[in-house]
Amino acid sequence: LASVLIDLPMAFLSSARQAKAPGYQPAVITFGAASNVVRLALNPAVESQIPPGVRAQIDSVRSRLIAGTLTIPVASRDSAR
Repeated sequence: LASVLIDLPMAFLSSARQAKAPGYQPAVITFGAASNVVRLALNPAVESQIPPGVRAQIDSVRSRLIAGTLTIPVASRDSAR
């Protein structure tokens, strides 16, 4: 139905630009939907079969991820027991 794609060349280029910038401080770099380094790609062979309501929900989640307004619950170790 879909795949999550990681654009490694874009990630490396972005990291290199940050490292080259004046005042660079080494740190963990996180890429998400807003950077377009990580993105959802719908399978073109089945994309037309996705109901409009489901497609609207996919687009809504994508927009909320980019905006940083989607809260994704994370299970604690205690709740997994």
